[in-house]
Amino acid sequence: MKDDEVRKVADNVRDYFRETAESIRIFRWVWRELTNKESKRWSRRLLVLSLLGTVVAMAQPWFTKSLLDGAVQKNRGTIIYGLIGFGICLLFAKVLDLLASVCRERTWGENFVNLDRRLSGLFFSQSLGQHLRESGSLNCAGLSKGRDHIFNVQGVLLFNNGLVDMLQMFVSLAALWLISPVVGGIALGMLVHYVAWLMFLNRAFAEKFAPVEVNYRRYTRALHELWDKVERVKTCGRAETETRRLADFGRATADEDRRHSLWFDRLATVRSLITDAAFAAIMAYGAWSVLQGEWTVGLLYPVFSWTAQFRGDLWRIGQIERQLNKALPAVKALRDVLSERPDVTDRQGAASLPTLSVPRVEFVGVSHTYPPAAWDEDDPETLAKAGQPVLGDISFAIAPGEKVALIGPSGVGKTTLMRLFQRYADPDKGVILVDGRDLRDWRLDSWIGALGYIAQQPQVMDGTIRSNLVFGLSAEERARVTDENLWTVMRRLKIDFGSRLTQGLETKVGRNGIKLSGGEAQRLMIGAAAVRKPRVMVIDEATSSLDSTTEKEVQAGLAEVLSDGVSALVIAHRLSTVRDLCDRFLVLANPDDGNGARVEATASSFEELYRLSPTFRRLADDQGLRIGSDKPPDGSPDEPKGEPAKVIPLSLIRR
Repeated sequence: MKDDEVRKVADNVRDYFRETAESIRIFRWVWRELTNKESKRWSRRLLVLSLLGTVVAMAQPWFTKSLLDGAVQKNRGTIIYGLIGFGICLLFAKVLDLLASVCRERTWGENFVNLDRRLSGLFFSQSLGQHLRESGSLNCAGLSKGRDHIFNVQGVLLFNNGLVDMLQMFVSLAALWLISPVVGGIALGMLVHYVAWLMFLNRAFAEKFAPVEVNYRRYTRALHELWDKVERVKTCGRAETETRRLADFGRATADEDRRHSLWFDRLATVRSLITDAAFAAIMAYGAWSVLQGEWTVGLLYPVFSWTAQFRGDLWRIGQIERQLNKALPAVKALRDVLSERPDVTDRQGAASLPTLSVPRVEFVGVSHTYPPAAWDEDDPETLAKAGQPVLGDISFAIAPGEKVALIGPSGVGKTTLMRLFQRYADPDKGVILVDGRDLRDWRLDSWIGALGYIAQQPQVMDGTIRSNLVFGLSAEERARVTDENLWTVMRRLKIDFGSRLTQGLETKVGRNGIKLSGGEAQRLMIGAAAVRKPRVMVIDEATSSLDSTTEKEVQAGLAEVLSDGVSALVIAHRLSTVRDLCDRFLVLANPDDGNGARVEATASSFEELYRLSPTFRRLADDQGLRIGSDKPPDGSPDEPKGEPAKVIPLSLIRR
């Protein structure tokens, strides 16, 4: 659910029951997908024990009736019968309650472990392409919100006696029917009346509280963003101002929430008065029946007790339904996004990539189009591109050990091509061949195992130097890696943290590597890639955010990693970073014919590429890169000529 999306309200009884059926389906999905066999076993035991406990609890007023009748009639046998029955009920209630507590705790423990494991499994089963396309819902915040609501619902049912309340309500109703159809009919009327009011109040609640819920989501998102972007907030001097702004917004939202809650409570009071009138009618009928000699005096006690229990259970179930309704949108969003089938899977009969050789990779006529859902629907400019090809008929090869740089202007499709290479998604047309075989015919895990990836922004995990270096290794591989192996990699790649390396490999790096500089964090990621011993490297401009000195140090580390005969696909934004790193350079350009970007030129040197590619010439000139005095040969494509750039005096700019 998006921040500004309001939950749909049921307009009539049919819609209400349709929503109820959908709620049942959602929580059946939770039961089926997010609980394991052990949890289901303990849950079933808890249900049986709760049912037995309810029957025992309902039997206590009946034995109290025998005590009262025996006292009135001065019948010792009836009194003894009542005492023995009451005592047995108390004993059984304690035993059943203890057994239920064990089942309750085991159920909670199993669900706690299994829920996170299963959610993570479903979350990571989605392809990286799906994560990018569905980032609005398939994200940490959405997953965490749905998880928290599931735990809240579980807590209500397990520890707040929600399950027991529902069982007691139906058992009480059945017991009242057995005593007197008249009493049972009045109780049933209470139930029908309560459900009718519940439907009305829930509809009104949803209408009035939907905007409040939206504002609360906006407030929470803004607050989290403020905390997460602490560096920008502090460096802009906006901490106090933004905190006050959010506090004002939160106060206004809380005030609106309070007004609606008080309105709801007033109507709920009217509803409870009608319920109380029905309760009084049952008691009046009971007293009249005693006067008529149809009931004993003792029978009034179980009728009073069961009716009071029934009335209380009705109220508590109404509260439970409100909590379920609050949880439903987040859990439904969780179900919808995690129920999607992964769009990148192994084909039947897929083989494992050989582990020793460096593969040849070839793009043959590759085209790709993002679906409309991948674009921002609130941005008309990007939405207009929905359904248009990003890449069109891309063909090139990377020989074993060859380092190929991908060059092109921003937005041309370099990142898309890199993601297809890593199987974030599969191309719409064409094929990517690895050792002459369709990439989709190789097992995904074996292909990922052959790759080493260095992202543009260092993806440092909270932990130590060691844990980050070995993060990409299997348990068996980690067991074989020694400290000396890791120190060798660090020395070779010049991963030197100086005074920060206070505890050697066990030095803490902090969340997102906050204790490291940008260059140190990036070199740590290069080291982590090197430890995996990849056969193909994918590098997304690893030095774009570094100063020139640190860039040289990181470039030296990259060159060392690439010197082991591995292949590489390198995305270049700053041309100087790949000039001496790569063997071949490939330029992507978009001809603006609506068919996607294509390979404009390929060459083994910048000088040759400067002669062949207008796009490269523009990029090189914009970056002030010295290529030489070479000029485009006759007949080669050149950029359109236009008026020379005008120089604006600095004084005018300052004004």
